[in-house]
Amino acid sequence: MMVTLTIVRSNPGIQRKGISDISGKSISTIDRHLAILVKEGLIEHRDSDKTGGYYAK
Repeated sequence: MMVTLTIVRSNPGIQRKGISDISGKSISTIDRHLAILVKEGLIEHRDSDKTGGYYAK
């Protein structure tokens, strides 16, 4: 999960696919990590579901 957070911090606006490509983890694993990080308030999703991305707070 810390790898996901580090990737988001290094790549503002990155989407799930990009995180998956960089980390080598599956989309479902990334989805789980992102949900936890959003719930903890460490990252946020901006813009629409299709074109938006994740940003560190």
